[in-house]
Amino acid sequence: MNNSFLDDVLELIELGSLTIKKALDEISESRTLQKQANDLKQPLLDYMVEHGIVPSEQKEAAASMLNSHAETMQLLKASIDKIIELRREMNIKQASYLGRGDDGHHVTYPDPQMSINDPYIGRRISNGYKASDITFMRILDNPVVFDS
Repeated sequence: MNNSFLDDVLELIELGSLTIKKALDEISESRTLQKQANDLKQPLLDYMVEHGIVPSEQKEAAASMLNSHAETMQLLKASIDKIIELRREMNIKQASYLGRGDDGHHVTYPDPQMSINDPYIGRRISNGYKASDITFMRILDNPVVFDS
């Protein structure tokens, strides 16, 4: 037999062995992740029922949603949408929101040299609040702020 043929057969066996090893590693990792998710599923379901997020009569439907990754992502998106809706209803402003635009509160500035229209950044003004002060005072729930 030809030496080159034997080398090719050995190389084919080696590649097949590596391919099978990688496939088994992927299967093992997938099973580990699936087991971790399954271990978290029942406590999460009980927690959702306990706090009234899921009615007890809908527990089976929620359990089936948690079995599918796609439906779990839809459930997570619905939860995030609900949080956003509640924040809008409550008009929550937190200290962590500093530096972000104060959308939803449109203040009219009668003074043309008000800080928002002033071409000189950081200029001190003596006749009222700067736009940044108004936003900061709103976050602090200070009643001295302009009415918007």
